[in-house]
This record gives sequence, structure tokens and C-alpha cells, in this order.
Amino acid sequence: MTNQKLFEIATLIKQGNKDYYPFYPKGILIYGNQNVGKSLLVKKFVKKCNLPIFELKNFANEDIDKLFKEAMSIDSCIIHIDKVEEVLELNSQLVSTLINFMETTSEKQFHLIVLTSTDKSKIPQEILTSGYIDCHIPVFTLDKESREFFLKDCLQNSYFDPRIDISKILPYTSEMTQNELDRLKKECILYILRKGIPFVDETLLIEQANKIK
Repeated sequence: MTNQKLFEIATLIKQGNKDYYPFYPKGILIYGNQNVGKSLLVKKFVKKCNLPIFELKNFANEDIDKLFKEAMSIDSCIIHIDKVEEVLELNSQLVSTLINFMETTSEKQFHLIVLTSTDKSKIPQEILTSGYIDCHIPVFTLDKESREFFLKDCLQNSYFDPRIDISKILPYTSEMTQNELDRLKKECILYILRKGIPFVDETLLIEQANKIK
């Protein structure tokens, strides 16, 4: 599956037609090297779907069971597990929990599991097969759309001038990693706090981007 198809599915999901639920994927794996924008892709997808999201942050059995029970209690939601290969190392029961959850979801519910990973080979094949996590999306670079999404998200922050023209900033962020974009945001905010400047403008964003690159 490509990113384009992923967002086509997100558009359908947002419509909320329950008759389509049986045809949607039950699970999606987004994989690739570190800092190539996997988390940004998940955020874009979730925002497009306009569904509640549950994110696994604690790996003890009771925490995992609680999360899936809460997810099962509502009709539609997304469950996101980041760095799933690391979670599996800490909790081997996660595989059976995922399979049981996907098998017990009714056709009138839509519970989508989204996994992100830096090493697909470490994920058991039994959950990467048809009917489970069967949509696999490789991410090789932080694409223009992901960088644009990040910058738009920055403009929601009161520290940034909402009049910033993102199209002027994008070229200066080419080839940046996700960590570098996060650093860009932090450096800009720290700069205006130190200097007593009211907000981050285009000039400052470009200056800081050039320093980081």
C-alpha cells in the first residue's frame, strides 16, 4: 500500500459509513529507518480519519489489557503502537492480544491497529498475514507532505506567527529528519524566549533551519 492509498482509506473512514467497515484493513504497519517521518505519517492519518486514538505507552500486561478493553468499548477508534519490535521484546503476549482483539471486533465496529517499526523482520509473521496487520507501508524519506504537515502543526502554537507562508519555508527543510524538525521548532521557541521577541516569523524559521542543516 502507498501513502496515497492510505489517505484515500482515511477519507472513507471519516465518512463513518458502517457498511464499509468489513472492507477496511484491520491493521497497518508503517516501517522504515529512524527519523524518516513514521510518527508524522501516523498523526496525519489519524487527523484525516477524525477518530479517537489510543496509544500504548506502558507495556505491562495489565496496562495492555486495559487499553484494549477501553478501545473495545467504543465503536470506532485507532490503536497506535510505536516501535512495536521493542514492545514485543518486553511483552511477548502482545502478539496473542493483538490477534484476539482483531478476531473479536464485530463487523459493526471499526478498530484499526497501526504499528510503527524500524525493523519489520523482528515482527512475527503470524500477525503480518491477511486478515491481521496486512497493509504494509514503507517510509524511506521525510516527504514534502509530512514536512508541510509538521509546519502547519507548528503554526497552531501561539509562539509562531500564523501569517508564516509555509511554501517559503518548505525548501529550507528539505532532507531534514524528524528529529531535526523537532529541534527546529524548539530552537525557534527558545530563541524568542531569550530575546523577548513576541513570535517566530519566517525570517527566524529560515535562519534556524539553515543552522540545523
